[in-house]
Amino acid sequence: MHVAGQPGSARWGFFAEWSKTKEEFLADRAFRFGEEHGGRRYEYTAQELEVAWQIVVLGRATLQDAWELHRRDV
Repeated sequence: MHVAGQPGSARWGFFAEWSKTKEEFLADRAFRFGEEHGGRRYEYTAQELEVAWQIVVLGRATLQDAWELHRRDV
């Protein structure tokens, strides 16, 4: 779950709430900028945001697979 970030964070919400869309992800300012360093914040490119979204999609799929395996074994 480390890829999902801190529990309760905006990133965590996109892993936990399956109904959230790519459009919502791209519109959320929490994902558009990196952490502040030296008083400046890096703004991610469209390609970097696409990669970040793909990480969310793959993370969701992994969680779903894990849940299905758990349910099968219980």
